[in-house]
Amino acid sequence: QGDYPKALEYHQKALGIRERVLGDEYPDTAASYSNIGGVYHNLGDYPKALEYYQKALDIRERLLGEEHSYTATSYNNIGVVYSDLGDYPKALEYYQKALEICERVLGKEHPKTATSYNNIGLVYCNLGDYPKALEYYMKSLEIRERVLDKEHPGTAINCKEVSITYRRIGDYEHALEYGLKALPMHIAAFGKNHINISYCHNSIALAYRGLKQYDQALEHFKAALEIRQSQPTPNEDAIQQSLKYIKETEKMIEDEQQ
Repeated sequence: QGDYPKALEYHQKALGIRERVLGDEYPDTAASYSNIGGVYHNLGDYPKALEYYQKALDIRERLLGEEHSYTATSYNNIGVVYSDLGDYPKALEYYQKALEICERVLGKEHPKTATSYNNIGLVYCNLGDYPKALEYYMKSLEIRERVLDKEHPGTAINCKEVSITYRRIGDYEHALEYGLKALPMHIAAFGKNHINISYCHNSIALAYRGLKQYDQALEHFKAALEIRQSQPTPNEDAIQQSLKYIKETEKMIEDEQQ
C-alpha cells in the first residue's frame, strides 16, 4: 500500500502552487484536483474524493468541453466512487457519460472505451442484471482482444468476468468455455502462482460442477487451494472457501458412485 498521507501532502502543495501561478481555470489545476481525489479515494474517504473529482470535472467541462478524453476520465472517476459507495444508478449515469464521450472522441476501438463498457458491465452485475452485464462485458472483451492482445491483464480479467456472469445465469457450458480461455491468459499476464489464478481455477471448477463433471471440478478446486496456501500472506477465508468446495465436491463424487 502506498503512503497516501504523504502523497496527499505533496499533491496539496502542487495544487497550492498551481492555483497561485496558473489560477483556478487551468488544465493542470484540474489535474491536481483529480490527483487529490484519487488519494482520498484510495484512503476510503469517498465524500472527499467526490468533492475533488467534481472540482476537476467542473474545470474540465468549462475549459475542454464535453468532447475531451480528460472530461471522460473525470466522469469515470466519479462513477467509480459511486460504485464503491453502492450507489449503482448514480455510477451508471456517470459511466454512461464517460462511454459516450470515449466513443465520440477516441472511437470504439480504444482501451478507454473498453474500460467504460467493462465498468458499465460491472454495475449491471452488481444490480443483478446479468444478461445486460454480459452484453457490456462482451463488448469490452472484444475490443481488448483486438487492441490490447490476449495476454494483457485487462483482457484476462475481462474474460474471467464473462465466465462468471455466464455461470450466474446458469449457462455452464459458456462459463466453462470462457473460464478455460481465461486461465492461460491469466498465467501469461500474472504468472502461474498469482492469487488471480486461483480465482480462475475456482470459476472453471464451479462451471464443471454445474455440468456435473465432478472429477474435473475437484482438480481445479485443489489447484486453487494450492495457490492460495502458497501466498506469502495467505487469506484464511479464501483457503476455507476452497476446503469447503473440495469437501462438497468429494461428497458429490461419493454420492454419484453409490
